[in-house]
Amino acid sequence: SSVLPDKRHNLKGRILAFASYRSVVSDEEIRSHYNAAFLDLVSDHLWLWCHVKGAHNDEFNHPLSGWGLGPNASTIEPETAANQMGIQRIFFIAYPEHPQNLLVPIPSNYRSYYETRGFNQFNETIWSMTGGSGFTGDDVVNEAIKLGKAKTNITGFVMDDFFIGGAHNLITTNRLDSIRARIRRELGWSSPNLCVVLYDDELNRSFYDSHLERFDYITLWTKDSDNLSKLPENLATLETKVSRFANPPKIALGCYMWDYQNLTNLRLRQPREMPLDKMRFQLAKALEWLKNGRISDVIILRSNIVDASRASAAVAETKKWIRDHGSEVIP
Repeated sequence: SSVLPDKRHNLKGRILAFASYRSVVSDEEIRSHYNAAFLDLVSDHLWLWCHVKGAHNDEFNHPLSGWGLGPNASTIEPETAANQMGIQRIFFIAYPEHPQNLLVPIPSNYRSYYETRGFNQFNETIWSMTGGSGFTGDDVVNEAIKLGKAKTNITGFVMDDFFIGGAHNLITTNRLDSIRARIRRELGWSSPNLCVVLYDDELNRSFYDSHLERFDYITLWTKDSDNLSKLPENLATLETKVSRFANPPKIALGCYMWDYQNLTNLRLRQPREMPLDKMRFQLAKALEWLKNGRISDVIILRSNIVDASRASAAVAETKKWIRDHGSEVIP
């Protein structure tokens, strides 16, 4: 991740100073600090996808169909959710509230929301440059960059639902190039660390490629758990696609803890719990591909279901997976 080398360099200096006090510090303590500084761990590549609290409560959003979580399903704040999951990196995506579809928080409140929620506690934060469903505008870009200037743990930006919401029609390739150049210029970053969401049913649309190759990270998501069996094939397809780009972006894997777009349950208007065998399958593949370098990161979705009772089984399974594997070394 983008700040990890600098963080480890600083830790190295502290460890050397720490080791000079060997008369009062044990070898075990020195080894522990050394490992934390220099080993690349699974936990260094885990992120939680976050929204404002209650974003998917049925009475709060999508009043006609709902997400099947139930009224008042979640009251958890994003930072609390990340802490409960044991994750120290977050994506934060402003979310369009119904019925006005106003982003929450509104762009002018990005900084105050960040500070109120204490996001400075996280190792890294990726901030949205579009909201859920692809909503975007100059104010969103301007305020995101301002926040990036003010907060040192913001290490990138994400465009959510970029294709599904039609944002690619609003943001031309020229505008993307301009945004990338502006991030470099105003934030002094060598890479803009610009991320985009790509769903499995968008993989084979080659007319998206001119946009895709302008991103530094592509986050791959499987909409319907019934299609997770195709995940290995889909990753291979994406790898082949990006290998043709002049500067291939890294690939991050998105893992749902709630089966939002399961078509069978949508038709029946039933709750959409993620089946545990499919949750385990996603996480097992995530671990395998992190360790063999096929993906760079894993994104767990999302903060505003961590306390939802109907999602509790998949959430508990994911917490256990993080506890069991977070400290494992990536070769």
